[in-house]
Amino acid sequence: MTSRAGVDDRHAAAVAARRADVAVLRSVLSALADDAVARPRTVHPPECRATRAAMHDYVKARLVPSRQRRVEAHLDRCVPCTRAFIDVREVSWALRGLGRRLAADGHPGGRHRRTSPRAWV
Repeated sequence: MTSRAGVDDRHAAAVAARRADVAVLRSVLSALADDAVARPRTVHPPECRATRAAMHDYVKARLVPSRQRRVEAHLDRCVPCTRAFIDVREVSWALRGLGRRLAADGHPGGRHRRTSPRAWV
């Protein structure tokens, strides 16, 4: 069994690593924005809508490989969608961390779990 201090230390390390990842993404985004100002690109709203609709599935690795490649290609060239992706990723990390904390605090889990066996008549 791990101590509470050990869990807190691992959580703090995970949060620090996530913040470092976000800082790297933001610096890449800044470079993309500078590039976009220097060389304007046309934005394809239908492609942006499709990419944003797939972001949650992309973060959770639920996309087929061909769709994943299309999302990645679009994110490489579209600054607004890259910004939206950073936000989706941060929210996903926060929710994942919250779920771990609830499980660590003895949360019983889903609403369909029984706390005691039913008597069958």
